[in-house]
Order: sequence, then C-alpha cells, then structure tokens
Amino acid sequence: MQGTRTPQVEGEAASGARRSRSTLTIVLAALVALGAVAFLTVTLVDRARDAKQPPPLASHAPGVQRITVQRWFSIRNPPFGAERADGTKVGLSAAKPAPDTPSDALPLYVAQATPQQLVDRNVRTGDTFTALGLRVTVLKVWRMPNPEHDAIDVRAVPA
Repeated sequence: MQGTRTPQVEGEAASGARRSRSTLTIVLAALVALGAVAFLTVTLVDRARDAKQPPPLASHAPGVQRITVQRWFSIRNPPFGAERADGTKVGLSAAKPAPDTPSDALPLYVAQATPQQLVDRNVRTGDTFTALGLRVTVLKVWRMPNPEHDAIDVRAVPA
C-alpha cells in the first residue's frame, strides 16, 4: 500500500497548491499596481518638467522685451521688433537651438524686410552687439527643459 494516498493527504496537497496560487496572484497584482504607480509618477513629473516656462518679465526699462522661440520666422512680419533711430522697424526672433549650440546660448535673429537682411548669432546672457541699426543687449537666456519654451530677454535700442 505504498503508492496510495489517503483522502486527507490529497486534500492538504490541493489546499497548499491553492494557497500557493493565491499568494502568487497577490504578489503579481501588487507588482502590476506598483509598476502602474511608477509609470504615472514618471509621466506626471515629465509633463510638469516640460510645462516649465520662464517667469514673467518683470517691470523693465524701455526697449526690453522677451523674445520667445518661434516655429517659423517671416522677415516681412516678425513676431518681435524694435525701432531704429529713423523710425523703421527691425524684427527680432529666437529659434530652437541646434544640437551643437552651447547649453547657455540660443540663436537670435535680427532682420529687416527692405532691403532684405538677416543677422543671426548664438547669444549668451551679457552679450552686446550692434546689428542693422540696433544695439542689442542680452539680459537673460532662458533654456527650459522643453526647447519650445526657451526665450531671450533683450534690450534693443537704436544704435
């Protein structure tokens, strides 16, 4: 009678297997829940980081403005600008940086429509240059986690 089991032993074995499967199910459910919480946390932190923008431009002297990054730039209808001494308008625009642009710099464009001219340069906080009749001083370069929110605070006055 060596190979036969009693009904009590078979019941205990089945009960142990059920407990083992139940424990495994609970552990797997906990791991799935933990993974979901981790995914949601990373997603929310990433979105908050991407939404970060420069603080509002504080009260400022004449000629100071924030130049935000534009998806496209038209010399004839610039998104930002300043007036030269003769009253004509010169356009200002910022663009997304190229991969090789230093982390503390952004491309700034100074443009006039007639005759068509464009001066572009990578600028850093503290830079000052003269272009197309304007004296441009870079007050602050804002590099944000999301490059679409990058901006440059400048003071542009007649040269």
